[in-house]
Amino acid sequence: MRLLLMRHGQAEPAHMGTDRDHLRALTEFGAQEVMDRACSLKSIMDQPIIVHSPFLRAQQTAELLHVHTGWIISHAWTALQPESDPVGLESWCRDQQHDLVLVAHMPLLGLLCARLLDEPGQNYPLVTAGVHELHMLEPQGSGVFRLLRTYG
Repeated sequence: MRLLLMRHGQAEPAHMGTDRDHLRALTEFGAQEVMDRACSLKSIMDQPIIVHSPFLRAQQTAELLHVHTGWIISHAWTALQPESDPVGLESWCRDQQHDLVLVAHMPLLGLLCARLLDEPGQNYPLVTAGVHELHMLEPQGSGVFRLLRTYG
């Protein structure tokens, strides 16, 4: 099983003192960097399932991935919001059998990557539209991951 942890593309600036972070959209540059990344990722997986944060910038990133790769979007999941706890996500990822793409935010993705590599307390940061490609070691369902590469 392969797992791609992808950070959303560059988003509009956050406005201090507002509660509208979930509505921040991708910038034109952010959309382009996602499209470029999608082209480089298309050949590494056949038909993974995309699960994304419900935040607009992650939803837009997932939609661009779908358009440029043909990968299927499954659903938005609140467990992928920026301040979510990676512990529950870790056990869920370890139980999966099919290839996945999780589109979300930092610091969540960096912390989740570290936990999947059995390095809790570490952080594997990602630039916008960056991706960590992980592979579950045999036997499938073992829950043991190895980091294959980072894009971005």
